[in-house]
Amino acid sequence: MFNEKMITRKSIAFFIYYLYYYLCCFLTTETRLRTGPSPRKASMTALPHIAGGVAIGLFGVRVAESLGVESEPVKIFTALVAAVVSHFVLDAIPHNDDIYRTSLGAVPILVSELIIALSIIFSTVHFANIPFWIVAAGIAGGALPDAIYMASVHINVNSVITAFNNFHVSVHTIHKPALIPNMIFQEIVAFAAFAYVYKF
Repeated sequence: MFNEKMITRKSIAFFIYYLYYYLCCFLTTETRLRTGPSPRKASMTALPHIAGGVAIGLFGVRVAESLGVESEPVKIFTALVAAVVSHFVLDAIPHNDDIYRTSLGAVPILVSELIIALSIIFSTVHFANIPFWIVAAGIAGGALPDAIYMASVHINVNSVITAFNNFHVSVHTIHKPALIPNMIFQEIVAFAAFAYVYKF
């Protein structure tokens, strides 16, 4: 169950999050005017989404186990849902994705991120003996909102998917901090998630 130390750590984490958020509101490089079209909203890079999805998925499973859940399918579903929620939470944090704006496009950076993330995660899974399908659900959930959005660009979707995409876009903040400090922050988030997975 949740102890006092865990609650204290959560309080500190929320304080840091809100401090970072409101600093970005003042130090933003891009804001939206009250009239006129909205600017393009930046996306969190893939590395923190995948790492965070796995970490929060595992955390969700641990909470479920503390409540007496023993069914493996339920644990997998819990990890998937928790990871999707983590994606929206990360997208709500002010961030900058200009790292993807290269002369070769976003693909080389994205592929490099995926190789790094999946190598670290599955190495950890192997040595720490963490259930594969729970981790896979965390990865899938962490990437799912972006995957659905990108697929929707190329195929016709129904009203449910459209509503899901609209919500996904709406959670992104309009504030866009400078690239280098924000990339450092995103990597800290990613490796903190990796550390949690390793200690799970």
